[in-house]
Amino acid sequence: FEHGGDRRAALKLCEERYADGPTGAADLNDVQTLTDVGLARRLAIAGKNTIAFQRDQNRWLSYTGSHWEADSGLGAESIGKQISDELWQELHTVEPVERRTSRPLISFLKASASQRIIKAAVGLARSEKLLISHSGEFDAHHFLLNVQNGTLDLNQRILRPHLASDKITHLAAVMYDPEAECPLWQQFVLD
Repeated sequence: FEHGGDRRAALKLCEERYADGPTGAADLNDVQTLTDVGLARRLAIAGKNTIAFQRDQNRWLSYTGSHWEADSGLGAESIGKQISDELWQELHTVEPVERRTSRPLISFLKASASQRIIKAAVGLARSEKLLISHSGEFDAHHFLLNVQNGTLDLNQRILRPHLASDKITHLAAVMYDPEAECPLWQQFVLD
């Protein structure tokens, strides 16, 4: 024992070792992470800025590349499947001796591709800090207008690329054209 049988030393060692929880993101080289929780944490890391769970609305959102939209968790499930594929690809990083003799490792890899485990990881990921959001965080920038070719900042009158961090859930069905003329609007303003 690293703590020499001293209970206080053992507790201190546990606090240091598991400061971020007993398991981190799923890692084939760390058996403690090969759990549903480890998969959920890896899903949260992989999904940062592409999926979000709105706690107050009890719903998943996915970023489309231009705006956020409700998706019933399909984006999170898709990331869960990608993680399963990545874990199989990472198998070559495990020591060859352990790879041949580790039935639990192979069992975990097989299970990580099952619908039951992917749904469990998605369910647990709903409480991961990286993914938690609230409806008040979305559409909070009243002077940003999301259009087909970018996000128009109405204060600065510039068009910039779409950003997930803007947390916009709407997309106008128009392209911004700074050279466009608007004779009806100008006539209305003059009258």
